[in-house]
Amino acid sequence: MPPNATNAGDVPIYVLREEQTEFLVGLRFPHFKARVAPRIKAAMTQFKGQNDTSDSVVDFVSAGKTMNSASMWADDAEREGALAFLKEKFGSLGREQRRRERWRKFIDDALSYEYGLRDLSDEEFLIALNVKKEKIRNRARMASDERSRKSDLYAFFSQPTATADFAYWLPMPAWSIDEAVALSFGKDPRVVSTHALVRIHRSLFRPAYEARTEQVRRAVTIGQLTDPIRPAEFSAWAKDVGIDVDKAVSDFCYSKTDRLRDELADMTAEAERLRKSFTELTKLQPAEPGHKRLVSLYRILLGLAVLRYGHFKNGKAGASRKIAELLAPYPELKVGEDAIRDCLQKAKEFLDFDPTQFERPND
Repeated sequence: MPPNATNAGDVPIYVLREEQTEFLVGLRFPHFKARVAPRIKAAMTQFKGQNDTSDSVVDFVSAGKTMNSASMWADDAEREGALAFLKEKFGSLGREQRRRERWRKFIDDALSYEYGLRDLSDEEFLIALNVKKEKIRNRARMASDERSRKSDLYAFFSQPTATADFAYWLPMPAWSIDEAVALSFGKDPRVVSTHALVRIHRSLFRPAYEARTEQVRRAVTIGQLTDPIRPAEFSAWAKDVGIDVDKAVSDFCYSKTDRLRDELADMTAEAERLRKSFTELTKLQPAEPGHKRLVSLYRILLGLAVLRYGHFKNGKAGASRKIAELLAPYPELKVGEDAIRDCLQKAKEFLDFDPTQFERPND
């Protein structure tokens, strides 16, 4: 490993470009620079005029060496692609010939990659270096997370004994900060706590628990929560800040008052939407594109009132009350009698309607 590279995640940026190039080649083709490149150099000296993938050079480099495909190509996708290519093109050859072609493919891939790096400008090379660095760090992070996930599966907080007894905890009038955090994860505060997690070192759960604890403490500090914390207060706060708490906690703390408040908010929003729609409708003028739609709505409204409820018959206008009573049980359709009467009158005037020419069926 070149200078300044202490582990797989520390790609050396501030070293000579030659060392950086060798480092990148070594990451992609693990044993090329140490075991293969010197043999190629010796072969090229011995077989003057031969190219670096000629039969003589390849046979000299591979003589007496055993190297599996994973040692040749570090990247799984690249290795699978190379092996598929070799199988398709040289699968019918004898064993020794297939071995030669595999070495030739390996040497050609490694040298092509190295030459490509050397042809890059300094700026392009630095970009390639940083991309590789990020891939290495992501791979290391994913591997670490996977080890932590497996460790969590066997930790004490994942055992059945750590599951919260909500029948015991939910009726409590208040919780401590640690109790609220543990219950938000569905854990029994008597088993899982900040103190109990101190002995856990490799874990995804512990940092998540500690982060939520810190968030709750800060909420208490600025007055968003009280200490001790009331269950309903905690559930409402968690919902507001986007914390996904255990379903048993959120369901229990979502009281009847909360439901009525949310339903009222929904109804208020719907009423505002209808008010705006009605306002826009009443503003329509004959010259506007909505004129035909307005005419159709007035005809439907007035037709139903006259033919179904006998509105305007014998000079009487009693459909308003009947329609209002019909709609009253349905909050989303409820309209006052005066509003209905006003709409019918506007429809009559707008359409220049003569009610005497219509009769209700069966009249």
